[in-house]
Amino acid sequence: MSQPALSSGIKELERQLGFALFERNSRRVQLTLEGRTLLVNARRVVLETDWLQQRAKDIRTNDLRIGVQYYSALVDERTDLTDLFSRAHPAISMRVLTFDPHDLYESVRSGEADLALAIEPSDRTELSPIGRDGSTEFEVATIARKPLSLLVPAGDPLAARASVSAADLAGREIATINRFHGGAMGSAILRQLLGIGASVVRPPEGDVVSVKRYASLNNILAIDVGWFSIPDATGAGAMRSVRLEGADRFSDLVMIRHRRGQRPAAALFWQFALERAAPD
Repeated sequence: MSQPALSSGIKELERQLGFALFERNSRRVQLTLEGRTLLVNARRVVLETDWLQQRAKDIRTNDLRIGVQYYSALVDERTDLTDLFSRAHPAISMRVLTFDPHDLYESVRSGEADLALAIEPSDRTELSPIGRDGSTEFEVATIARKPLSLLVPAGDPLAARASVSAADLAGREIATINRFHGGAMGSAILRQLLGIGASVVRPPEGDVVSVKRYASLNNILAIDVGWFSIPDATGAGAMRSVRLEGADRFSDLVMIRHRRGQRPAAALFWQFALERAAPD
């Protein structure tokens, strides 16, 4: 832009705003107090404009946007699926967007993401935005599933067992996750533990990695949701995963999309994932 055109544009903007943006003298040009106050908003407008242009490009070029929970890079079934699709369809530009569990569903609802991959309890409850009866605004497909197990210290008598029952766990201290992995998962696990009469322990940090570390250091049992391969904590005892009887199908890796129409790339990914889904 030429100097005269720039000056003219600034003057017109100042006229529309009703105040001066710059102080000018023979040596320098600097923002006025009003200009500095407006600068935060101006930067936001520029950023939003950049995002608008990127969004328009996504729509125009049929890019694929997949929403995931921010810890899903540790879930092999999720990363295998997106990696396989990327190799099978290199012409499609795929972006994996991370969200916390609550915002993940809103991203699909708003169209920020074409579809989402999430870990949800197999028995959907009222806490889950996707429901248990398929009557919500979302369409859901199960890609993989896991049982609920327990991490048991190597020296514990239960560590030698192939599985443990509710009777084995009554009164035992069991460390569990919090809402870090979604309110529905946290609530489902809590109901399971209370149902078997366990003594629930809530570690200071409620993610799966921290819960295992806490349990190992304190020589107690811990929940194992099955999706994460977590090494034993340094300086702590080894932990062994033991299946919990009656919880053979506890959580699912689900694919979620809105019931409105899908762009071609999103429809292709949906079908690609269904072909690789675990059989019922």
